[in-house]
Amino acid sequence: MKISNEIEFSQRDVLRNITLPNKLDSKLAELIGVLMGDGHIGIYADKTRNNKVCRYQIHISGHMLDDYLHHHYVNALFKDVFNVQLKINVQVKKNALYSTIGSKAIALFFKSMEFPMRNKSNSCAIPPLIFCASQNAKAAFLRGVFDTDGTLTFKERKKTNHSYPVIKLIFKSEVLVEGLRILLTDLNIYFTSNIETSFDKRFDKWFTKYAIYIRGHKNLSKWINQIGFSNHKHITKHKIWKKFGFCPPYTTIKQREYILIGILNPSSFYKNNGGPAGI
Repeated sequence: MKISNEIEFSQRDVLRNITLPNKLDSKLAELIGVLMGDGHIGIYADKTRNNKVCRYQIHISGHMLDDYLHHHYVNALFKDVFNVQLKINVQVKKNALYSTIGSKAIALFFKSMEFPMRNKSNSCAIPPLIFCASQNAKAAFLRGVFDTDGTLTFKERKKTNHSYPVIKLIFKSEVLVEGLRILLTDLNIYFTSNIETSFDKRFDKWFTKYAIYIRGHKNLSKWINQIGFSNHKHITKHKIWKKFGFCPPYTTIKQREYILIGILNPSSFYKNNGGPAGI
């Protein structure tokens, strides 16, 4: 799908030889998904200069350990799509990492495709061109969203260890979740959806969120075959489940890596087979 990109470049964009794509392919679609999940695009005005625009920022946040490899993967995608790399910053005290870039051309490019700017959590919507994209691009978009804002867990079932797969996506924006439902339906992936409420002590307030669940072995298999994972934290869980038939909960990414290379036995996370040991 072609994209109109009559976008203004800053002098710094030109010096860095930033390029803009003219069509929506799987790499760009996955980046859009990543930004919809844990991304933020801001165009900021300077009040001291009559509110003239002075700063354009693209920002992706993540967990310092769980998302470290994924941010490097996203950085490589960014290089392929825009011919420029993100700057990855680690903040140990916050247990977080941030990938950022300041670029007028890239920020205006995403704005031109109706990507939500600044605070997008409550009312953001999927850019319209995603719905008209190829099946591969739709799958890549969903992969980007899930890798940043989704969870893969394995639940106990019929007195077995944690073997029943559940994929979950949950957001504040009802419009975003409705768009995800449309894409999943287009890809023939079965799901259920719920409205969920939770109480946040920090704000002394109840919040409503909209959730999508994809449950069961067959549905996980369809997800893997059609969409897949790019984030190591999900890949390690899936590999353990494939190898052992279950994946213990509450493990760190390092523990899962040790399980996969044989240093840790996943059964050691259970006390007398009665439940997770919590180590």
